[in-house]
Amino acid sequence: MGLVTNARRLAIAFAFVLALPGAPALGSDGQPVRIVIEPWPPFADPALPGQGFLSRLTEAAFETTGHRTEIHFIPWARALHEVERGYRHVIMGLFHSEEREAAFRYSDPVYEAQVGLVALRGLGRDRYDSLDDLGDYTIGIGRGFANSPAFDAAVQEDRLDVYVATEHTTHVRMLFAGRLDLIAGTVDTILHAAEREGYPVSELVVLDPPLMTHDIHIGVSRAIENSEALRDDFDRGLRKLRESGRYDEILSRYRIGN
Repeated sequence: MGLVTNARRLAIAFAFVLALPGAPALGSDGQPVRIVIEPWPPFADPALPGQGFLSRLTEAAFETTGHRTEIHFIPWARALHEVERGYRHVIMGLFHSEEREAAFRYSDPVYEAQVGLVALRGLGRDRYDSLDDLGDYTIGIGRGFANSPAFDAAVQEDRLDVYVATEHTTHVRMLFAGRLDLIAGTVDTILHAAEREGYPVSELVVLDPPLMTHDIHIGVSRAIENSEALRDDFDRGLRKLRESGRYDEILSRYRIGN
């Protein structure tokens, strides 16, 4: 009885070890590409059709080169950690930085996100020449969000009057209530928040010039086997999407870039 019990305990322990997160291999058995991102509407969110346009573009690029995918939504810090360690294969929604090159193989740009200033048409302006032109306005910014080095420095130096909130939904409500003049942030996210809240997006204008544009990439973990080949497969699939017109079709379906 003791021998059977010990053997059973060993089997249970071995099964537990197998269940722990590890660096999953992509083999001929059809192992899916395991992708993570934090919810980031309208780019990626489990509540959106197809989980958002960035999710759909990423899935389609991998599918074009024969890969199945699984997308999991987890907090950003955890997503970075799990892909860096190789517990997951890919992270979506990555801006390029030299510090992250050691952990991730960057894909070609999947989309270009514009960070800018959004106002109601009634404000009477559609451009600005310098940040000093904005000193008389109250601007909504996200807590902990980076907009551009110059804009963020102006905020730190108290050259701009800002209202800080955790998400742009609050800013949109305040803008349409006349309590804010401008919102600074990722333009697609601001417009999506307005549409989701039922406000007329046609009444919004994006000021020229943008504060900054960011290329959005996927990052493939360098800790997994064949990471370079997986990144190259994605890039090849993305090129095929663009050449075939499917890339534009997906954006059009989500009313992105219109």
